[in-house]
Amino acid sequence: RGDYVHWTASDDERHPAFFESGLKLAARYPEAGAILGKLQMMAEDGSDLGVIGVKRWQHSCYASPEQYLRDCFNAEEPSHSLSSSTIFHRTRLLDVGLLPKELGSYADTFLLHATALKHGVAYFPEVGAIWHRRSSSYSQTTIADPRRTLDIINRTAQQMSLPQYQDYFPSAV
Repeated sequence: RGDYVHWTASDDERHPAFFESGLKLAARYPEAGAILGKLQMMAEDGSDLGVIGVKRWQHSCYASPEQYLRDCFNAEEPSHSLSSSTIFHRTRLLDVGLLPKELGSYADTFLLHATALKHGVAYFPEVGAIWHRRSSSYSQTTIADPRRTLDIINRTAQQMSLPQYQDYFPSAV
């Protein structure tokens, strides 16, 4: 029952310095709703698929909600997610809400975006977690089913327009 929350999935692995790096940054930027690190992606055969982060951020920083919108939400691919390498500030997370179950495997990414767009984030440009891409994982079985994926996209758009989120998610043009 601390001030920070992190969850992990069966296909995620923490980098040994994740919590130390993340919580140091949390102390430096207490206004942040979440702390993000880079994510290393690994294939089922163990080969390295690369590392993702926020391309526009090369150094540790605090990004205001406006900066997050500009540099991450609007600049990265819609499937871009650092949720595996995220530590949430408990109070700010609860302020935004709980995981919307109807968004399936995208719920954690949605909640990360909502928290960041309301409270901002702290970012450290080091690997915080390793995601092992497995064809049998929750996210990959969703992506493999186009109808299910389109349903989640539609539900996400609906969720973004709900009164509790419409003030910080950009409206569709």
